Amino acid sequence: MTMVDLNDLFGAKTIINAKSAKYKIDFLKKKAKLLIKNEEIQEAIEIYKNALELGKEWDLTEEAKQLEDLIIITEIEGLKELADIFENQAKSSEGKYDYATAIENYNKTLKVATAIFKLGVTEMDKKIKKLNKKIKELEKS
Repeated sequence: MTMVDLNDLFGAKTIINAKSAKYKIDFLKKKAKLLIKNEEIQEAIEIYKNALELGKEWDLTEEAKQLEDLIIITEIEGLKELADIFENQAKSSEGKYDYATAIENYNKTLKVATAIFKLGVTEMDKKIKKLNKKIKELEKS
């Protein structure tokens, strides 16, 4: 994945002051929201990162802080979706008595849940404990 070049979106000459930078940031945020609706999470994060870079370049601290928060929130939501996918695959494998695959997918879920926890979602500790317990149970089977 490559970062979106701001020059490709607007042309280097269009951002001439803080006011036009704010306008471009708003445009990028709208574009990122559309990407999120289309489940293109990584692309949206890249757009937010480009907008953040622009905000920092023009000393737009309020916008930069908001973008930092949006990046983290978007990353968390993307990771939660990924964890759900792995957990559903694990449950499906477990239902088919394919414990090796179930353990593999529960471990993937655990890894993603840990990443979410590290991003500050402390309630993931319950899920992490539950997953560890489930993996140990299946390993005994």
